[in-house]
Amino acid sequence: MRKIVVLLLLCLFGGWILPSQAQSFDNLWKQVEQADKQSLPQTAMKLTDNIFRKAEAEKNSPQMLKAYIRQAKYQENLTPDSFYVHLADIEHWANTAPVLIDRAILHSFVAEIYADYAYHNSWQLLNRKIVDDEQFTDIRAWSGNMFAQKVLEHTRMALKDSLLLLETSSKTYIPFVVTNKTSDYYGH
Repeated sequence: MRKIVVLLLLCLFGGWILPSQAQSFDNLWKQVEQADKQSLPQTAMKLTDNIFRKAEAEKNSPQMLKAYIRQAKYQENLTPDSFYVHLADIEHWANTAPVLIDRAILHSFVAEIYADYAYHNSWQLLNRKIVDDEQFTDIRAWSGNMFAQKVLEHTRMALKDSLLLLETSSKTYIPFVVTNKTSDYYGH
């Protein structure tokens, strides 16, 4: 009788202790969408952080990528300077990712971030003196040529294992990637 009571108590409390671990990614993303609709960025950031940690524990790269990017978006809307911290973080992640295909995707993403930054700040870059010095770690002081170098560097790193990229279906990276008709056409 005592064993049954203990077992029932464990089951009862176990349901309260591990709710985020037991939740599916779909349910967690629905909660993020709900927080988005209700204009609750802090809640959405916390949920995306939970998704990231769950995905990291499960070694689920597509979920990690999507969660990180969404969380960064919420953070940057609240504190715009966090963009620079996120850029450094994702660049570090790209350089240290243990899975080669993840590394390629991350390098491609970093190249896109640098290109977009340069594009959206091109009017400022036109007025800057050309700088080739690597000592400038703050991209707010870079000239256009430094952005071009970074974009090329990360693009090369992304394409380093091009055969692996060709063999990998984009469907393996859902939900980070959204497939379309062209995905089916090209077999990805």
